[in-house]
Amino acid sequence: MTIGKIIRSSFTKTPKRHSSSVENIYKTIGIRTRDLSFKSPLNSLNVVLFNQVPVANFAVDFFKKFGATVHKYCEDPNSSHIFKNYEKDYELLNVTRENAKSKIIQIVRQADLLIDNLTGNRLHNLQIDYDELMKLNSRLIIAKMSSYSHTNKKFCENPSELSIIYSSNLFDKKDSQFIFDEYHARAIVTAAETFGVSQILMALYERNLFGNRQLLNISIEDCIENVFNLSNKSKSKIESMYNKTYKTKDNGFVVVGICDENDVLEFLNDLQLDETNNGTLRNINDSDIAKIIETNNKHNESHTFQNNCRNLLQDLGSIEVLSLQLTNKLKSVSHLADNISSRVSTLDITKTRIVDCLQRITDLKDLKACEQTIPDLLQNKEYENVCEHLRKFLTLDSKVFKIGTNDNQSSIQNRSGFVDESLNYSYQVLQQSLSQMKQIAISQLENGLKEGDVQKIERFTKLLPKINEHKIGIEKFSLFIKSEVSKIGKEQKEALYKLLADPNLASNVRFTDVTTNILEGIAGIFDKYFSMLTINYGVDYTLLCLENIQEECDNQMVQLLVDFGKVKDVKEKVKLINVVIREGNKKLNIKEEVDKLNAKQLESIFSDIIMMNNKVNLYWRFLKKRINDADVKNAEDIKNCDDDLKEEEIEELLCSFEKIRKERQKKIDDLCHRSKLSEEMQSLMGEYVLMEQYYMTESVKKAIEFDNIEENSVVSSIVDDVFFIVRKSVRRSITSTSVDCICALLNNATTLLEIEYCEHLNKIIKAGYPSNLMAEAYKTAQTAYNAIKEGKNAPADSGVEKQKQQYLIALNNFKKSAESLEVLSSGLKEDFDNHLIGLSSVDDNKLKNTLGQFDDLIRRFDNFSLLAVKKLSSSSLKPKIKNNTEQYLDIEHVLEEEDFNQFEANDPFMEQYIIKLDSMLSKFENILLEENYKALIKEACIEVLGQFKKVIFKCAFNRFGGMQIDKEFRQLVSYMTDICGWQIRDLAQELSHITTLLNSETIDEAVDFYESLTYDPSTYSSNKLSKDDFKKILSLRTDLSKEEIKNISTY
Repeated sequence: MTIGKIIRSSFTKTPKRHSSSVENIYKTIGIRTRDLSFKSPLNSLNVVLFNQVPVANFAVDFFKKFGATVHKYCEDPNSSHIFKNYEKDYELLNVTRENAKSKIIQIVRQADLLIDNLTGNRLHNLQIDYDELMKLNSRLIIAKMSSYSHTNKKFCENPSELSIIYSSNLFDKKDSQFIFDEYHARAIVTAAETFGVSQILMALYERNLFGNRQLLNISIEDCIENVFNLSNKSKSKIESMYNKTYKTKDNGFVVVGICDENDVLEFLNDLQLDETNNGTLRNINDSDIAKIIETNNKHNESHTFQNNCRNLLQDLGSIEVLSLQLTNKLKSVSHLADNISSRVSTLDITKTRIVDCLQRITDLKDLKACEQTIPDLLQNKEYENVCEHLRKFLTLDSKVFKIGTNDNQSSIQNRSGFVDESLNYSYQVLQQSLSQMKQIAISQLENGLKEGDVQKIERFTKLLPKINEHKIGIEKFSLFIKSEVSKIGKEQKEALYKLLADPNLASNVRFTDVTTNILEGIAGIFDKYFSMLTINYGVDYTLLCLENIQEECDNQMVQLLVDFGKVKDVKEKVKLINVVIREGNKKLNIKEEVDKLNAKQLESIFSDIIMMNNKVNLYWRFLKKRINDADVKNAEDIKNCDDDLKEEEIEELLCSFEKIRKERQKKIDDLCHRSKLSEEMQSLMGEYVLMEQYYMTESVKKAIEFDNIEENSVVSSIVDDVFFIVRKSVRRSITSTSVDCICALLNNATTLLEIEYCEHLNKIIKAGYPSNLMAEAYKTAQTAYNAIKEGKNAPADSGVEKQKQQYLIALNNFKKSAESLEVLSSGLKEDFDNHLIGLSSVDDNKLKNTLGQFDDLIRRFDNFSLLAVKKLSSSSLKPKIKNNTEQYLDIEHVLEEEDFNQFEANDPFMEQYIIKLDSMLSKFENILLEENYKALIKEACIEVLGQFKKVIFKCAFNRFGGMQIDKEFRQLVSYMTDICGWQIRDLAQELSHITTLLNSETIDEAVDFYESLTYDPSTYSSNKLSKDDFKKILSLRTDLSKEEIKNISTY
């Protein structure tokens, strides 16, 4: 047996550490597997671990590895910083002698296995009996695990592996030379822990068979002894030097593992030792074997290195030969590729020249045919066919006419002169025909314009682009369209002037109808000829025609808007409104001037302006859509063009087309924004915004002036009136579809609500809610004054009561305004979605930002409402609450047991206190909105808690007094929870801690409760008591030692 054989024999095939399926398991004959439960065979096992600190436990990790459900609890979480690897999935086992039994039973009630790894007899000290736990849970197996044996007096919470091994008395005398390191110790302890796990598994197996509950006392120290006793029974007789790892010179290892005595002879023979003496007569030891292994290993390495070098040289020679062969083949392939490339290039050139020749021959044929056909067609006035032939002539390559013309005189002499003369003649004939056709088309088109012959105009307008006269054709056709637009404008304005001349009909004239008729007529004409223009002239020339037409459209519409301003007297009204804004209504002394700003007249003007702007925007959207549709069609034609084009070429065409499309879009936008019609309309819309602002302001002022309160209503009419006006104005502006106009109106509405409306309500709130003492004094003085004035005791309308009513109405108005504004905001968002379609991202952001001002205003209304509620509570409820709470000082709180029992039967204070508080609050229930009433209740409850805290620190208590105040506080909190909700319990948290401390039986109990507040995450930092407050509260107890309270040591 060689050393190599020894090394190879020391390795055996092992399975994968983790297998994803049953097929990957290393199996021998006779082994069967369960497919369904292999990954988690213990998935139905419920394991509970009690550990002292949050570190890993071998047994629990073993059960969790095979699918068991594990619950971990520790008593000392703060020691986790001591250990390198502590676990975070532990739950805190916070038990005392009073609550330990109930908590432990609750934890282990559904458990199959309880592993107790707590220090010492912790559960026994907590008065928890293992037998009682197993009676409550008939399936429970309890394993009490520890590091040392129960007979060993040593103790440590988490001893090291080495300390456990040397405490087991296995190595004290047997082998004094053997020294364990960390890895040996860890391996031995792991084997012992596995032995302990096997005991638990056997107990679980026996429970499943016979139903026996068991209590296991398992120590790692005992398990180590058991493992060594088992391993010694299978110990080999072979000397240790034949079962050892030897180190080589290069820091490698050779493993020698001989189990049979017969293999010793073969091993010694491999080492070239004398096997006849059996290795003993020559006093062979492990040092001799180590020297021989080191020498043989070095010799083997040298021999192996030489063999590898020889093999490498042979391989390099082979690589060199193959490289030369590959180089020769690559050279031949390269030469062939060059030959093929040159031939393909020659073929491409030849093909190109042939195609050019064929194309020129075709062009010559077309040229000859045109020259022969066109004169006859002109004579017969078949102008469409003439233009088709001329179009072919204009599209021919100019090189066609230079064939046969060469500066080389030798080539001229060798060539027949017929070809040159024929081409020149044909070229001259076609040029003359082209010139003649241009004159005919232009003259016929001009005659058609003079005569108003639409068919002739359309016919020759289509012919001009075929002979490259696009510009002339568009200019002439634009004149025709302008005349049509002018006819429509004149007809509509004549009808308008007739209506204005009739006094009975003048007041009902709607300029919106005239605007609609003119713009629809222009759009109809453009739509009628749009297809003809785009097909024959293209989109760019169509856009040029539109620019020419727009001049006449501007003239007609601007004149109409000027007439509107004169008839409706818009300029004068705007002038008067500016005067009002600057100097107020006092300057409008003349009745005629006041009538000019009548609301009905203004609304009629608003309607016309809004609808006219709507129609103008609709007209512009129509023009943009028609141009955009033409561009979309052209883009589709490019995508569906000839298949000979490559995808890259199509992409380039689309990119260049997209640039042209954006330029067209910019042109149409400039036309829309810079036309005279748009400028005049924007000016009129600015005047509309100013008039609408005046209308809203004056209407809101009237709503404030005529504000009244309906019977059985908690809000006044001002809320509905104001928000009706604002809603009406803003929604009217939406009809214009002008984003700038809508944003301007929203800004004006926000400013109006914030200044006029909000300040009016806030003025009432600032006047305050009169207190009862002031109200009585005012009422007495008012009564006396009326009696003196009238000479009798006349009933007086109390000004204080009126002030109270106004305050409460204003308070409700603020809350109702916030709700109305929120409804208005959501309604406007829906209107935007329904009426403003196809907005750009810039316009959409404008609307969102402007409408966002309403959200700020809603928050402001809510804040004013909350502030008013606090002022109401401070002036109306706080004095009464303070007076009623201070009555608690009149009751004795140092009680005997008889007094406590008597107070339990007849409550001395709290019941009457709650009745008074409920009476104070109930009178506001029907005169406040629900949200305001809830806010008032919350403020009252906060005030009650604050007053009680002050009163408690003025009292003295004993044990029964503390019990009494704790009971009274719970009664009070229960009432406040009913009327205010569970949120009040968070506010009452601090007072709850105070009453609990006063109810403590001993100082130690109070200290435990106070320290528990530190770890309670539900306690808010603002409600936590300081150390001084804690001592101050305990000092209120007369039956507790003052010295002990001063000497309390807390965290």
